[in-house]
Amino acid sequence: MIYVELFLIFVMVSLVSYYLLSSTESAIEYKRSVKQLSRYEIGAIGRELTRPFYQRVVAPYLEAILKILTLGSPKGIRQFYDKKLLVAGQPWGIDGAKFVAIKTLTTLIFAISGFFLSLIFGFYLRSFIVITGIFAASGYLLPDVWLSYAVERRKVTIKRELPDVMDLMVICIEAGLSFDSALGKIIKHSKGPISKEFARSLYEIQIGMERKEAFKNLYERTDVEELRRLSNAITQSDLFGISVSNVLRIHAEEMRTRRKQFAEEKAQKIGVKITFPLILCIFPAMFVVILGPAVIRLMEVF
Repeated sequence: MIYVELFLIFVMVSLVSYYLLSSTESAIEYKRSVKQLSRYEIGAIGRELTRPFYQRVVAPYLEAILKILTLGSPKGIRQFYDKKLLVAGQPWGIDGAKFVAIKTLTTLIFAISGFFLSLIFGFYLRSFIVITGIFAASGYLLPDVWLSYAVERRKVTIKRELPDVMDLMVICIEAGLSFDSALGKIIKHSKGPISKEFARSLYEIQIGMERKEAFKNLYERTDVEELRRLSNAITQSDLFGISVSNVLRIHAEEMRTRRKQFAEEKAQKIGVKITFPLILCIFPAMFVVILGPAVIRLMEVF
């Protein structure tokens, strides 16, 4: 009997302990859930469901894939592309790490395409390796070609718009506006990358950054030589107490002259560039039209 009573007591103690532990775990889990819910604002939980399907489902997986593709890439490479993407205007908001991942992805896609193309056409092993390597190299270099083109196109756009923007700045300052107010007018009445860059520089000045530092950052973001000269001119005017309007007028005239010289240089290169199309395309057609009837007549005579 003693053993039976001890066994019953053990069972009862075990049941009571199990019940108490279950209740404690439920209470802890409840408090944890309430604490997590308290971090959200009112309506934040429902707001998550209103986001597009791409941002809720697809984007996290893409971010994970990009992180995997960037594993092992040197930090210096990512910083190099960070700078180039900054000069290109940060297209689509991608940074250096994402660009390296895109390069890796395009390399893999092109290499696989070359692999299957070689299998379809049944090339030999040497041709198979060469074609796959060419496709992989093309996929690796294609993003760099696109990025270089984006950088040059943006720099050309800024150089083309800068003289007109400088004239507007001179007019605003001579009308009595301060330099910061003149920048605000330029941002309001101009479009394109130069307006966005001046808006960022004005924001940096308004939060307390020195004007020379803001324009130094402007040059680093654009890599345009004219903006570096503008930054130096504005810094010297502040340092020596020279009138900003006179400095800007001289700088605007210089930039307009440089733009005119650039256009003349492009016009002088047309003669050389058109030589090969004339020789290869236009002259043969002219010879056929002019000498064709004479050749036919001679063939009939002889």
